[in-house]
Amino acid sequence: MACERSSSENQAPSHTTPEEAVSPDTSKSNKAAFANAIGTAHGLERWKNKKAIKADIRVVFSGNERLNGSMVAETSVGRVRIELEDGTRLVWDGQKAWVSPDTSSFSGARFHLRTWPYFLAAPMKFRDPGTLWQEMEEEELMGQEYNRHKLTFKKGIGDSPDDWYVIYKDPESDKLKAMAYVVTYATPLEKANEEPHIIVYDNYEEVEGTMLSTEWTFYNWSEEKGLHGDSIGYVILENLAFTDPADSLFSKPDNAKEDPMPSGS
Repeated sequence: MACERSSSENQAPSHTTPEEAVSPDTSKSNKAAFANAIGTAHGLERWKNKKAIKADIRVVFSGNERLNGSMVAETSVGRVRIELEDGTRLVWDGQKAWVSPDTSSFSGARFHLRTWPYFLAAPMKFRDPGTLWQEMEEEELMGQEYNRHKLTFKKGIGDSPDDWYVIYKDPESDKLKAMAYVVTYATPLEKANEEPHIIVYDNYEEVEGTMLSTEWTFYNWSEEKGLHGDSIGYVILENLAFTDPADSLFSKPDNAKEDPMPSGS
């Protein structure tokens, strides 16, 4: 997701869902240990025993509010619903993105439904089937050294298997501190690689034994410079809680229109 590009409303990160799963790497290497440590620090086992997470969410980029509403996402990130303050309903039913009412001028529903739940659940997704890891040198971030690994995906995983992430793990707490990334969904790989960004995760809250970040700040990033420049945007989450919604919550709403994957993706 290059949040500063005009095409950002049509992008979403690659991530696995149960029907896309392939055999995971079960080696006891440092790469597996890195991802496992993050999962343990964030309460992965408790997370997996919950059906869904809900939160109020506000997204601001370039000083403009892009999203303000309430979100319910399955912990697998398989299905998602977002209700906006103006009554607009966005639903990812696992296959398609819907916007209701069909007269709504809201754009980028698929992007919002696929992006923010994954960024919330990211620490819990690092050992998903289809994930590939590469060790990297430690790097200084905001005055502190962090362990880093690069995350890529096996072919056929998610909307954009060419996506990659650089994961920064706190050496003391093992929690996720930051995640650099590109998104190739609806964007040529070469162009996407020219505009990576990084999320810095702060203000972790304990929610029934899991640790979830409620403040995300976005910056420009490159392998040569690392994090650089001023913040380009932020996401605030409030009132996080696990929930057990009815399946109907994730069904196509009445009077809805589809927000399809962009042509040429």
